[in-house]
Amino acid sequence: MQTVNDDILLRIIAVSFNEKAYGSFHPVDIRSHCKNYFEFIVGNFNNSLLRKESLEHYFNGTGDKFDEATKGVLDMLQQAKDLLEKDAASRKPKG
Repeated sequence: MQTVNDDILLRIIAVSFNEKAYGSFHPVDIRSHCKNYFEFIVGNFNNSLLRKESLEHYFNGTGDKFDEATKGVLDMLQQAKDLLEKDAASRKPKG
């Protein structure tokens, strides 16, 4: 399963290649970060919910910092969206 279509991935790479990342993840790596987010973070979080386990360790620093990783993915997605919109509005979109 792919998280980002090949054609869209190529457009994101073209518009973001020379840009500085908004946060901790750069849009050039959007496919791997989205895959990791949905497989690891969402999967583990949902499993904890199903087992009715405490979610505290995901946020308090004693375990994985899912909130920080999620913020990084959201920042990356926002940057990709902003760059694609800016490019679409330009007279000479990047090819």
